[in-house]
Amino acid sequence: MTSDSGELLRRRLRNHLPRMLAIAVLSTTVAAVLWTRGWLGLPGLERILYDSALTRFTPQRGQSSDIVVVAIDQPSLDGVRNTPAYARDFGHFPWAPALWAGVLRELSQQGVRAVLFDRVMDETSAMAGVDPTLAQAVRDTGMPVYLGISIHPSAPPLPRVEPLHTPRAPGAPAPP
Repeated sequence: MTSDSGELLRRRLRNHLPRMLAIAVLSTTVAAVLWTRGWLGLPGLERILYDSALTRFTPQRGQSSDIVVVAIDQPSLDGVRNTPAYARDFGHFPWAPALWAGVLRELSQQGVRAVLFDRVMDETSAMAGVDPTLAQAVRDTGMPVYLGISIHPSAPPLPRVEPLHTPRAPGAPAPP
């Protein structure tokens, strides 16, 4: 009986193998085309599932009063562009490093302990002589400032940079 079922399977495979391979190749090709053209909607679905998993499986602690997000989104940029006084003062995005230096100084005066720019500042300024102002503002404020970077995988490694300021715990004495 075992040899009969083995023989039956061999015959079915021999008779249907070309059809099975054709279906596999066709379905793989259709899936690849849908994937490359973005017609499956998987990236959006992946983000939705990731967000729901994060909110479901991580403990809810509420918002921290220690962290404030200052977001510059498209409606903010449109508001600057559509308000003549703001457009005159700020100019076109990306804004000059001198403007960001002013932002850092204001944040420091408001008591901010650290700043993270989730943006790569790799554009050269149209105005000569203003690029050092951001570096000077970082030195003057004494608070840690973290900037985004962007590198190409085949680019040479970035040089090692020593921090200007070592972050310290609140209430810790200032270094000599």
